[in-house]
Amino acid sequence: MADVVWDKQKTYKLIELIESSPELWNCTLKEYRDRQLKAKCMETIAQKLEMSSAEVGRKLHNLRCQMNSELRKIKNKKSGAGADETVKSSWEFFDSLKFMTGISECVKTVGTVPNAFVSYLFYY
Repeated sequence: MADVVWDKQKTYKLIELIESSPELWNCTLKEYRDRQLKAKCMETIAQKLEMSSAEVGRKLHNLRCQMNSELRKIKNKKSGAGADETVKSSWEFFDSLKFMTGISECVKTVGTVPNAFVSYLFYY
């Protein structure tokens, strides 16, 4: 199968479809743990976009990784101008993916670091 070219329009459509399917990204829902439901949802999205569910899953993973990277950059950015200055990502899909923030760190792990969290959304 040939690689899919993701233009902005396809990417925004994917983000819209993902946002309307919280079982794929909201780990506070019991449906999030249902692998069959998630696979069916991914297949439905893939059909709407006319591509394979594997390609949709790959793109979702990439978008989520980039979003986490942008959030880390914002968190770690040191502002020389003062604390009142707000730092914003310049990544074009950042605002569209904000619905995922805040719930990405919901699985508590047991380890040497207290209150350590694992962030994963798209494993199914």
